[in-house]
Amino acid sequence: NDRDRPRRDLAGKNLEHVNPATADFSGADLRGSNLRHATLKETTLDDADLSEADLTLDNLGGASLRGASLVDATLEAADLRGADLRGADLSRARMA
Repeated sequence: NDRDRPRRDLAGKNLEHVNPATADFSGADLRGSNLRHATLKETTLDDADLSEADLTLDNLGGASLRGASLVDATLEAADLRGADLRGADLSRARMA
């Protein structure tokens, strides 16, 4: 049961250039994290909190972000091809 799984607290962490290769970060707290230039291709980020995170130049191709919070996140030049954003909150996200 996902509700019984402990929430990963990675809020505010510097994860620049990380390459977790199809990892599961469902429900993780990544608020305000630096994920610039990360390779999150085919990573699962369902229900993750990525509010105010910096995802500039990330490869999110094929990633699952169902129900994720990307409020005030920076997604400038991020590759979102094939990403599943159903139910994701992209309020005030910067994507230019």
